[in-house]
Amino acid sequence: MVGCADQAARRDGELQELLALLPGHYDNIAQVRAEAAQGLPQREALLLAIVPVYAPLIGDHVFYLQEAVASDARRVTAQQLFTLQVANGDPLLIETQMALAEPNRWRDGDRNPDLFKSLLPTDVRTLGGCELTWSKLPGGFDAASDPARCRASSRVTGEALRVALTLQLRADSLQIAERRTDAAGVVVQGGADDPGYRFQRRAD
Repeated sequence: MVGCADQAARRDGELQELLALLPGHYDNIAQVRAEAAQGLPQREALLLAIVPVYAPLIGDHVFYLQEAVASDARRVTAQQLFTLQVANGDPLLIETQMALAEPNRWRDGDRNPDLFKSLLPTDVRTLGGCELTWSKLPGGFDAASDPARCRASSRVTGEALRVALTLQLRADSLQIAERRTDAAGVVVQGGADDPGYRFQRRAD
């Protein structure tokens, strides 16, 4: 019992570190410029905002993520909520991702987090199977989904694809890579030579 209590306390301490390190504003402009200079396929420059929000009906530690085009921040390309917690049983740091039922209602919520005080459970849909497990490493945290459980539909064929999502969070950066494979194990997105998106933390 003492060992379990010690592990739970350690995980709770790691959670507090993650809660402090993750929020911020990021962009991958430096990556886009470097890849263009190397003659690599053009990648879109994006702005990424991750802010804590108060949504007690959803969870104790809730974050809003908004992605936009760097050349025109009015072009929002993704919005999402997620919660962070220490899982019961074998303690792990778990991130549960949620889709917003009415994304436009919460647009620019990174600049107005008070919007989410009115958030109800019916306003979100949990993306079951795509939870991320976070691990503490020297200098930061890594996270990964379970591709055996995480699924997404192909925009071309509609077939179910396995999704392997990995994140590397450091003090000044956040790298996000996504790999999708079909039922035969053929990679349809994010091959081994694709580093994903390398976001740098912005000063603003």
